[in-house]
Amino acid sequence: MILVQMGLYIAHQLWDVRLPWNFFQYCISALKEETVAHNVIKFLINVIILYTFGKMIWRLYKQLRLTQKWLRVFHSKKHTKLTKQLNDKYKKWGTEFIVVNDEKFIALTIGFFQPRIIVSTGVLSMFSNHEVEAILLHEWYHCRNRDPLKMFLLALILDGLGYIPTMKAMVRDFKTWKELLADRFAIKQMGTEYYLGNVLLKLSKVGKMQHSTAVAYFAENAINYRIMQVLEPKQRIHVPMSDFKPLLLTLSLIFIMSSIILGGCS
Repeated sequence: MILVQMGLYIAHQLWDVRLPWNFFQYCISALKEETVAHNVIKFLINVIILYTFGKMIWRLYKQLRLTQKWLRVFHSKKHTKLTKQLNDKYKKWGTEFIVVNDEKFIALTIGFFQPRIIVSTGVLSMFSNHEVEAILLHEWYHCRNRDPLKMFLLALILDGLGYIPTMKAMVRDFKTWKELLADRFAIKQMGTEYYLGNVLLKLSKVGKMQHSTAVAYFAENAINYRIMQVLEPKQRIHVPMSDFKPLLLTLSLIFIMSSIILGGCS
């Protein structure tokens, strides 16, 4: 909603598009013209909007370059024989698999509109066939739900609206729940928590991995919640929706802005 309001405000400023109502235009018009408060608020709004869209455009440019770069890397390290075997085995999934020659743990979903699953030879050799299937089912959930695209859109919003204190916590909570839902999908498809649990326990011993915002990683985050879900599948998992301090700060900023606008109207 904030981004749409910003876009409408820009359209009004550049092309004189008539607006029935716009939050930013209201903030300016609510203050008396030819006053210091009016000029300051107008300047701040323009700076915030330019900063927001500038950050988002820069993130879009960087992410497109990174995606192309990593796809080239994955294709250059592609294990042709194992890639064909995996695609033949899971043909009914309707998802492309790429197996890369690498001893490290690599299991991820990449691609905005046609997601594909990347898995390393290290994963295929490190885990049993059932454990590998649990990993692939987790990634297939991300493919079916276009999660790389959602993660990327969240990254855009977080970059642009990162000055809103609650944004970071909200994005973190969304990612946590997506991982829990992907695990639930894998467990339901396999009919047991055993194999996925084995994988998660092994990965819990591995350090934190670096990841891109346009990629859904199997071992990305929320590992403690995911293990808890596997160990106690009937127990409801409680994930705090947001931290108290960012929420309080956001409400304080809204109150201050409202006071300034109402004060300017009087």
